[in-house]
Amino acid sequence: FEGLKDDTIGDKMLLEIVRKSNAVFAYKIIDRTEEEVHSFFMPNDSLMEGYVNMPRQLYGGLKRSLSVGRLHKGKLTPSFVKIVADKYAGEEVMPLTDKEIRINFAPTHYEVIKYSDVMMHPELIEDRIVLLGALKEEVDMHYTPLGKMPGTEVLGYAIETMLKHNEVKTAPLWIVIIVSFVITLFI
Repeated sequence: FEGLKDDTIGDKMLLEIVRKSNAVFAYKIIDRTEEEVHSFFMPNDSLMEGYVNMPRQLYGGLKRSLSVGRLHKGKLTPSFVKIVADKYAGEEVMPLTDKEIRINFAPTHYEVIKYSDVMMHPELIEDRIVLLGALKEEVDMHYTPLGKMPGTEVLGYAIETMLKHNEVKTAPLWIVIIVSFVITLFI
């Protein structure tokens, strides 16, 4: 939703629906300049939004972590994932801090429905988190431990990780050394 379109009537209808919704909107922070790219719904005090930038790790930009919050322009700002998880739970799931947690990519099946089929499947939407986004656009594909996946799905895994508090933990160095030694002994 970056910018108004030629269909001004459609834009006005969409804005009216958005004002009545319980939606959280995403924006991105351009790291080099610290500028923000918001949807055309903003600024609007009644709407909520969070940034969707995810930290890139080793191995050519593999997405493994989610950001809980970020210090931006002198203010601690919550991520899209944190806002959605808190809103769904009805309480603060995790305190707002400038930190990252590892996403649990345990294989999960997320229901996907086309926009034209939404009215036929209300049971897939009611009382659930619904993410709207592209699934096949190359510009929104990201490499993860499970392979290449759309950003919408990465956000789904991140939200689930935060809600379930089942982030991937890193083993202490001494355990890694012992396990590595035992494995090399048997090879």
